[in-house]
Amino acid sequence: MTLSKIELLNNKFIDPGEGFTSRDARITIESHMIIKNRSIAILNNHLSIPFQRSNICKGLNCLLSNYNQNDRDNQLYFLKEYIEKNSSNYILMGDFNLSDQNYSYINFTNDLIDTGVCSGKFNYTWSNVFFIPFIRLDYILVKNEQDQVIIPISTKTFKLDKSDHLGIIAELIIL
Repeated sequence: MTLSKIELLNNKFIDPGEGFTSRDARITIESHMIIKNRSIAILNNHLSIPFQRSNICKGLNCLLSNYNQNDRDNQLYFLKEYIEKNSSNYILMGDFNLSDQNYSYINFTNDLIDTGVCSGKFNYTWSNVFFIPFIRLDYILVKNEQDQVIIPISTKTFKLDKSDHLGIIAELIIL
């Protein structure tokens, strides 16, 4: 969910097409906000998990033996191409189902600002069901164009009911 003090306009789903991802995958919701007569695109994402869920396959060993990040990496590639083709300032956020220690994260974010890193805090977002969250899977990322600067000020996590993730919130200044 995206919360904003500024009205979100032109909301639409972005889906690269049937057959690109698993049937139940959710890709991206795009919204725009107008600040100082300029549009900022917001992409709220929920990318595929890198393993097949089933009632038969349970536990860490089963999940690791079925690990396959191809769908999610294809989604990251699609998003990267999408933001590079469109000259706009972007705020990308959501559940990327991707650790910041994964090579795909490093490749995807090489020209983006990770607001969680800028805050100087760990901001681990998963898992909400364990005593202490121990990994980041959720992010707020910024892509600046030359005409405008989006500056992260702070980020923090917070507990969400009925979710296995913590929520993440960022305070941004837009010049």
